[in-house]
Amino acid sequence: MAFPDPSTVTGFNNLLPYINTVMDNAFGMVFLFALYTIFFLSLKEYPTNQALASASFITFPFAVFFYAIGLINIYFVVLFVILTIVFYVMIKE
Repeated sequence: MAFPDPSTVTGFNNLLPYINTVMDNAFGMVFLFALYTIFFLSLKEYPTNQALASASFITFPFAVFFYAIGLINIYFVVLFVILTIVFYVMIKE
């Protein structure tokens, strides 16, 4: 499999799509779930449902940004919205 020439990457706005192309369109998804895991583990001093809701809420803007620059599908944005709503409802119970 031939990858695009890395010398065509001239700035940060070209870097992320290039990395996504090289990783077979998995960079955005893997990065979001790694970020979600990092936020969840750093918020683990709170109860689990609060940590999950906070991690979902904090990761959501990153998902929107990644969707805007074309790294992920809309399904992942919807997934983080659903996760945020579900875990928020769990907090309120």
